Amino acid sequence: MRPTWQPEMYDPHNVGPTWRPHMATGLEWQDQRHQELLNKLDELCQAVQYYAGASVVNGLLDFLDDYSQSHFRQEEQYMARNKCGSCAEHQQCHELFKVQLHDVRALYASQGPSTLVILKLQTWLRRWLAMHILTLDRHLTDSASPEQQSRPQP
Repeated sequence: MRPTWQPEMYDPHNVGPTWRPHMATGLEWQDQRHQELLNKLDELCQAVQYYAGASVVNGLLDFLDDYSQSHFRQEEQYMARNKCGSCAEHQQCHELFKVQLHDVRALYASQGPSTLVILKLQTWLRRWLAMHILTLDRHLTDSASPEQQSRPQP
């Protein structure tokens, strides 16, 4: 008999992507949100190990809705204040994320928490971490003073 996954079994050091120092952008407020996203993806990966990925999909999608609104707004306000050169490109990536989230939500609405939805979520979020956070977000510190890097953003 397979063990049943329960949220209290969540171990942030067990499986899936793990926060590493090289992932830090240097913006404390931003890194905290990125770690939160990584932990949510790891929670999904752990649930999948126990054949219970379906139990966390809806919560993850809700988290991503909030993340795509609040975190992206913080980043875009930061970029505007600091006149970041990559602001337009960054905003386009944020919009693409929202479109992709909408697509995953639509798939979830039509199929429920199927294996396809879970795999799509895992693949998409891993790619986002690698392509956006580890590349584009790292450029935000180029114009930031040490004081701006640690100051919480609105």
